[in-house]
Formats: sequence, C-alpha cells, structure tokens
Amino acid sequence: MHNTALLISNDGLGHGDEALRHMLAAKYFATLLEGNFHPRVLLFYGAGVKLACDGSPCLDSLQGLVEAKVEIVVCRSCLEHYELIDATDSRWRGTMLQILEWQQLVDKVITL
Repeated sequence: MHNTALLISNDGLGHGDEALRHMLAAKYFATLLEGNFHPRVLLFYGAGVKLACDGSPCLDSLQGLVEAKVEIVVCRSCLEHYELIDATDSRWRGTMLQILEWQQLVDKVITL
C-alpha cells in the first residue's frame, strides 16, 4: 500500500446507520495503523471530511498514521460547506487541486 491513496468521500464505511459506519471507519484506520498497512496519502472530501474532524472516532488513528509519515489532505471547500473549517488540523486542509495531484502521483487510488 506504500504508493497508494485512499479516497474517503463518505461519513463512515458501509451503508448501515451512523454508529455502524463510524465504528467500521475507526476499525479500518486502526487496522491500517496497527497492521503497518500505510498508504502514502489519505484524501478526504465530501461528507468524508467529517471523519477527520474533532469528535471523530478516527482521530487517534489518523494522528498515528501522520506520525508514520502518511499524508492527509482534507478538502477545504467541503470543510467550509459543513462549517467545520476550525474542527480539523489546519495542516491537513487542502484543495481539490491537491487531491487531484495526489491521485496522479500514486500508483493506485482506492475509494472507500
């Protein structure tokens, strides 16, 4: 997974209720971290930006992935749309152009 981008556009994983979607996303990111399955970058846009914001059950794992040198880009326009611009790490905020550039740089893009 080392030259892979994960594209996250939904507020959780799967199609269950919010609690299940959030639990699955938290487990997925924790497993990435613990299993040493580190992608090169995590790209969040649409409702997916909510997973990278304060109160998300994914934050600890995302911080751990950053410490493991995984890049994170969270769509600034989406954060503004959801009025969450101050609810995410300012170093993670990026543009749609950055998301597109990362998609071109990596060997594989996986949409969650």
